[in-house]
Amino acid sequence: MITIEINQVKKGKKIGDGSFGSVFIGEIEEGKQKGIQALKEQFKISDHEKMILKALKDKQFQHLIKVIAFEEQEDRIFTLMELGEIINFSNLLDKRTICLQMAKGVSELHKLGFFHRDLKPNNFVIGLDNKIKLIDFGTTKTIQYTSHTQNEGTLSYMAPEVSITDDYDSSVDIWSLGIIFYELLTNSTFFEKGKSEYEICYERVQISQKQINLQIDAQKSLEQWQKALLKKMIVQKLENDNLLNHSIKRINIDEVINEFEQSKNFQQTQQKVYQQKNDLDNETQFQNSKWTDLRINQLHKLEIHSQWISSLCFSPDGTTLASGSGDNIINLWDVKTAKVKSKLEGHRDWVTSLCFSPDGTTLASGSGDNTIRLWDVKTEKLNQELSGHRYDVNSICFSPDGSTLASGSDDKSISLWDVKTGKEKYKIQGHSEGVLSVCFSPDGTTLASSSYDKSIRLWDILTGQQKGKLDGHEGTVYSVRFSPDGSTLASGSEDESIRLWDVQKQQEIQKLIGQNGIIFCLCFSSDGRILVSGGENKTIIFWDITKKQLKQKIDAHQGIVYALSFSFDNGKLATGSDDKSIGIYHVEKGVEKSCTNPYTQDKNFKLFSSEFIKLASCSDDNIIDQEDIKQNRNKSKFGGFKKKII
Repeated sequence: MITIEINQVKKGKKIGDGSFGSVFIGEIEEGKQKGIQALKEQFKISDHEKMILKALKDKQFQHLIKVIAFEEQEDRIFTLMELGEIINFSNLLDKRTICLQMAKGVSELHKLGFFHRDLKPNNFVIGLDNKIKLIDFGTTKTIQYTSHTQNEGTLSYMAPEVSITDDYDSSVDIWSLGIIFYELLTNSTFFEKGKSEYEICYERVQISQKQINLQIDAQKSLEQWQKALLKKMIVQKLENDNLLNHSIKRINIDEVINEFEQSKNFQQTQQKVYQQKNDLDNETQFQNSKWTDLRINQLHKLEIHSQWISSLCFSPDGTTLASGSGDNIINLWDVKTAKVKSKLEGHRDWVTSLCFSPDGTTLASGSGDNTIRLWDVKTEKLNQELSGHRYDVNSICFSPDGSTLASGSDDKSISLWDVKTGKEKYKIQGHSEGVLSVCFSPDGTTLASSSYDKSIRLWDILTGQQKGKLDGHEGTVYSVRFSPDGSTLASGSEDESIRLWDVQKQQEIQKLIGQNGIIFCLCFSSDGRILVSGGENKTIIFWDITKKQLKQKIDAHQGIVYALSFSFDNGKLATGSDDKSIGIYHVEKGVEKSCTNPYTQDKNFKLFSSEFIKLASCSDDNIIDQEDIKQNRNKSKFGGFKKKII
């Protein structure tokens, strides 16, 4: 381990002040650790802060700021730390991940035997690894101590009992964290601003649990699980006579983390369960089966639009197909009957892009009229119109949790929208020409975009910063799509090539050649085995992603193919063209007859979900048997999970 001495650090510009000192830019000028850090100079330090800084020195924590060097001199104390970036909370996108990482920082501190006592938004920064870090340990105390100073911390976030007694415990951090989460998730303060310190203190001490719960319930932007969690964090432990009741408990920090992790994984679990169900229903023989051929049959040819078909999207349950056209109209089709169920009108220019929300209740549409519209699928009414782009909205995509909508425009920008409020959360700039395609990664942490400028860019949803740039195409990149597992990004271009990129390494894996002409649209099957492309030469091509080779080509239309959409169960493919028609195809994969469980070599392979519980068995007779082994199904129901395709 390389040791850095304070005398190796050059003190630079002041970047902050504290009660007993200041923080400066600290530049290490020599050695392998050369770089810019934060240098804290203090004239006074508590024994507890000294203990925590020594505990952190030379150790690596995921969500506590890294302490590189700590030195006590005769008249001052120096601490060299990782230089964190100040967080603009109003512009944050993935708030669920932000909250989770904050909680993990508090958990790491508690496990070291300390609690913070002054948790507030300003005491969290973004580290060099783009993770949230907890900082400023001037008020920390060891958990084992039973007596603590009153009124330590920031009033707006301080637990009520801290103002009344010295007999409080580490759960005061849970209260503070709950207030931070409330503000972050609702974009509003828990206690009204503009009041005097006395008024704030009085309000905190006097507020009842009933009042707390009512205030939380009144926030429509909060999901039910978030409301339930906050009610277990923001817990009033003072009784009517302002006495602390130790029998009243707040949720502990590990339980907070568990709640967020369960929520974070929920959409991914939905996707896996739904895919497993469809694999069983379609007799797809598990993870080690190989498809040998494709049988593609056209089921319907739909002709009702008066102009070119510009966008298509299946609903998550596969029963509805939305189509957008140059005639400014959106049609919702019953996939089974091939009849139009409803017509959505209102856009003043062509419909460029369509995307169903993951739960299927909302359809988003982008248009050449510079707007985005959110439609209620059930009532077929317009919910909201989102305005902010100056030119055509070329592409839209819902985040996996459905809370955010991304849009790319000819104005060279990408906007991130809060679906519930309809407000723009954040605007991303970086492309030098119009943005043609946007796509969220399946885990919701990354947004990919492509442009007339021939580049593909990867954006960190947590920070809104560019995390990568993929160069290689020699022409406009019209479409980008993530594979269902998020490991691969496919791109289609004016240069007549499709490129597959390793997302983690940000390197090109393969260049697929075979579709002569511009590639306008791409889509993955939900199992990730097939990539379909369409474009200028009027054909659609099915690519075997495992072998990275052309599998099958069909002449789909008499005009350019502009739009593709796979149903979630992989059974149906929709294609749209400038010949004004929509094709719906049944796609069936032939599979090898052998079938074994790759994990246990067992006959039985079990799949469970809250919607269905089935037992599937593979045996030497080459038959897949399905048996419903649960008579009383869980009343909760998973909805479909969808990746946006144009």
